[in-house]
Amino acid sequence: MRDFYTSARASRRLLCTEFGSPTPPAGERADVTEAKQALECPSLAYLLYEGFKGFMPHVMTQSEADPANKEDWYGISAKTCSPSRARRTWHRRTNDRR
Repeated sequence: MRDFYTSARASRRLLCTEFGSPTPPAGERADVTEAKQALECPSLAYLLYEGFKGFMPHVMTQSEADPANKEDWYGISAKTCSPSRARRTWHRRTNDRR
């Protein structure tokens, strides 16, 4: 991705979409807590995609139905739409870079 971006840099500003990390309470990736997601995801995104126009989280909310299915836990807000630590961190980091 970085090679593509570097070659296109002169004429395009890219938007990175669907960047995120699931936080399932069980099963594969159960070690990724909301605290870890909040700490690592924004920093990693800016490190990997330095110079990109912006980032979009993978999803805002997920069903959170199956504790062992990581695909149900990608959101940066709880299924009630209350913000997670990661959502607050994304918001703060985005505002810091303006």
